[in-house]
Amino acid sequence: LLDHRIDEVWSVQSNLRYMQMKTDYKSVYTTGLNAADPANPLLTRRAIVNHANMDAVTADNHAQARFNTGALAHTALFGIDYQRLSYREDQGMGAAPSLSINQPDYAAAIATPSITLRSKQTLDQLGLYAQDQVKLGQWTLLGGVRQDWAGNDRRNRINGDATHQSDRAFTWRLGSVYEFDNGVAPYVSYSRSFQPVADADAQGNLFKPTKGEQYEAGIKYQPPGQDAFVSAAVYQLTQSNVLTTDPANTNYSIQTGEVRSRGLELEGKASLTRNLDLLASYTLMDNVNTRSTTARGKHPTYVSRHSANAWANYTFHGGPLAGLSLGGGVRYVGSSYANADNTLKVSPFTVVDAAVRYDLGQAIPSLKGLTAGINASNLFDREYVSACATATKCFY
Repeated sequence: LLDHRIDEVWSVQSNLRYMQMKTDYKSVYTTGLNAADPANPLLTRRAIVNHANMDAVTADNHAQARFNTGALAHTALFGIDYQRLSYREDQGMGAAPSLSINQPDYAAAIATPSITLRSKQTLDQLGLYAQDQVKLGQWTLLGGVRQDWAGNDRRNRINGDATHQSDRAFTWRLGSVYEFDNGVAPYVSYSRSFQPVADADAQGNLFKPTKGEQYEAGIKYQPPGQDAFVSAAVYQLTQSNVLTTDPANTNYSIQTGEVRSRGLELEGKASLTRNLDLLASYTLMDNVNTRSTTARGKHPTYVSRHSANAWANYTFHGGPLAGLSLGGGVRYVGSSYANADNTLKVSPFTVVDAAVRYDLGQAIPSLKGLTAGINASNLFDREYVSACATATKCFY
């Protein structure tokens, strides 16, 4: 991260990130149910092995200018960003013995499949963008535009076949907020989005970019003189070319037209004392496939209609425990659909999380800024099904 202020008007910033990831994956997965013998139903299975390497570079360079034109105060921003993702994958799938549901034998030998697919995919994306935030009294208006160019290349490293895809998109956003003296701030916003997809279907065909359109309106409230904040928002988000599990081959995805999401979000944060902070949120979401070749009018899998969480954090600022922070909270995830036809549902679940953190700079001043922490997710080890992709492919 490089940041430089040129003068009272201009500043520039340059950000660069490189990431590398390596994955070695072996799994046995279910493919369905064989109930030919009702007394001994079998879970049919297959095996998969996957070795993948990913390299990613992201760069963003922009300039910002703060200036006034009459009564209007501007914060203008314009820049260019670039990202490149390179992904190499070796994969194989093979047979695995069926598993008796009544008397499962987990000791049966499972052979590691031979590699049958070797591919390399490269995604490049270049974007130019500009934005202006204008303030007039208690009104703030923000407008931004962006132009993207993307290239997607995939090569079969066994037979040499190659596929190329080029895409471009112009997107924009607009928003406005009015800040009342009593801390109430209503706002509205509209935005369009474009996101290339670095993946391919079971036949190796590249996916089209996902595009989106969102309307949002809400109210934010911060009581004057208090360290507290609450907000409420309603929105409608429509996304096209959305990925979903391929029903014919659940290890791959397909694009299913269009998904519309409508919802309500409530959030609150408050510092009740110098030591105690609280946070709570609730989401109501209604997702439906508005265009689909297989499930039009149905709800996508994985997505819960209701979700909520609450968290409390207590920090010691003095005495022998100074620098110690204790946190705990509850997460609720409502039911979701388990299959594309919406004939099965995953049950809701609630789990407890906790965290302990310590600011090492309290004990050793030279370590100021360094924090050690332990986070516990699902503290009481509750067993539940988190989601299902199909009726026979769930995540425990």
